Amino acid sequence: MILKILKKNEKEPSAEIEKKPVNEHVLSVADKAGWTVEEAHRAMKAARNEAGIKFKDYDRYNFHRIPPEEQKEKYEQILEEKRLNKEAIDTVVDLTSKDRAEVISDMKNARKTHKISYPEYAKYRLYRFPEEEIARAYRELLAEEEAVKARRRFIKKQLTRSKEAHEGQAVAGMTSPAAAERPFPAPVVAACWYLNDPLPRNASMEHQPSYYIRPLKGDLASLREMLGKKRLPDTERTNTEYQDFVDKYELMATLDHNETDLAVYYTDFLIHLKDRGFAAPDYFDFRLYEREMPERMEFLSDKGFMRYAKRVCITDLDLFKSKARFNKSFSEFVHRDWVDVNECTKDEFIAFIRKHPVAFAKPVDGTGGWDAYIVDSRGEDDLDSLYERLLEERDILEEVVAQHTDMAQMNPDSLNTIRVYSVVDVNDEPQIMGAIARFGRKGSAVDNFHQGGMCALVDISTGTLCTDALDNAGRYCASHPDSGIKFEGFRIPQWDKLISTVKRIALSCKDINRHAGWDVAINKDGEIEIIEANSTPNFDILQSIDQKPKREEYEKVLNPLAEAAGRKVYKPSGLDLDVNSMYAD
Repeated sequence: MILKILKKNEKEPSAEIEKKPVNEHVLSVADKAGWTVEEAHRAMKAARNEAGIKFKDYDRYNFHRIPPEEQKEKYEQILEEKRLNKEAIDTVVDLTSKDRAEVISDMKNARKTHKISYPEYAKYRLYRFPEEEIARAYRELLAEEEAVKARRRFIKKQLTRSKEAHEGQAVAGMTSPAAAERPFPAPVVAACWYLNDPLPRNASMEHQPSYYIRPLKGDLASLREMLGKKRLPDTERTNTEYQDFVDKYELMATLDHNETDLAVYYTDFLIHLKDRGFAAPDYFDFRLYEREMPERMEFLSDKGFMRYAKRVCITDLDLFKSKARFNKSFSEFVHRDWVDVNECTKDEFIAFIRKHPVAFAKPVDGTGGWDAYIVDSRGEDDLDSLYERLLEERDILEEVVAQHTDMAQMNPDSLNTIRVYSVVDVNDEPQIMGAIARFGRKGSAVDNFHQGGMCALVDISTGTLCTDALDNAGRYCASHPDSGIKFEGFRIPQWDKLISTVKRIALSCKDINRHAGWDVAINKDGEIEIIEANSTPNFDILQSIDQKPKREEYEKVLNPLAEAAGRKVYKPSGLDLDVNSMYAD
């Protein structure tokens, strides 16, 4: 009986193989290669064991045509291409408002129709063009790239010759060995690149570029003729950016002003820095005109790095942007009276203005202290007209904060505040990244740096000012010009309490914004008053006062947040570049 059961359950090995379905990719390869199924299976299994090639990839990329000894190298190339394609797709998704499927469809179409690879599509930002213009734009961008390479070869030759000449002078004792190794100033190289001029000998940071470069015109039309319309298109945005650059250049009291230097500096900014996220004021605030590329890229850029911070940290920009919404949401930290003229009734407005005849008005969504001013309604009979005017300006009115006597002695005309930069890290611990004290000038109601105020760095461990004060024209002052009080060594009152308050409010909104700049005052009773918050606080003042970059400090806190959220970490280009490597072939 037992023997019969065993015979009944016994199966022929060949019958078991025949019943097992054959992999569809094996059948496909067998058909394409003219092999039997067993031969295809044997070859694909060997490729999987030796080179890690999956069956579906063996079939898709026709590995039956490639000798076995070459298959591993070929598969590695394919996997690298896939990685680069995925990276290109991620880049375009990050830079556009399109969803991933739409981006992939556009890139597939460009590859099929115009033979444009995914990395090229991302590199040349072809998503900016409508489908019918992509081919033309691609050809023009390739031509421009070839022109750039030609200029690089020219500059490379000049750099080599100059270095050889310097080395020869050093050997002959005509100059020091250190001078022979000195890099050419980036602004001079940029200008010579576009002018096709030889590099001037002995160019250095000791003089402004006009000392070495032939006279140039600095107006926009002349620059456009020199740089080309591709680099400097005739658009309203370009015109505005150029004017911002000119305004800041003319404001700088530490520089001589002439058209040649303007042209050279602007050329340097466009070529080396604009596409790396720096704004026009950064060029002068961080003195990038006297720094080489690696050192430049150590600075946080208001555009490039801020985009990264926003992606990692911010979910609700409007909360901090709307001053009325902020005051309402963080009432625990706002002790002053206030009223939103845009939302209150006329009777509520009149009641407020009678209680506070001298009040502070500012646009509900304003920034930088622009259009903020004192409203003095004492002796004002026509409150209806005042109400209509403030309503038209979309203002909120706030009680004037009576500040601590120590802060008032610097300048009693303005509310002198502290800007504190904070980030709530990946462990939900508030980190204080820096602090600056801001002081207004006599007769001014605001202390903002861009409105004529002065700023000094605060030692966050002690609450003591540790630098002289800097103004927007790049001038340093050891003492306040109006009160004569020395900046360095001045101690901020209630410092420990101030830092504790900032950490509490920062932690309370970590799910909305982990990165912020808090404008803080100390009132006459020693209470900490949060004036407002900034979702995207400018890094200009934080880095320009002591001219020390803060990139590494911020990356240590923000990069773990990015990794925890599955986002790419910040990686600025240019950290390892010098003049020679930038213009090498």
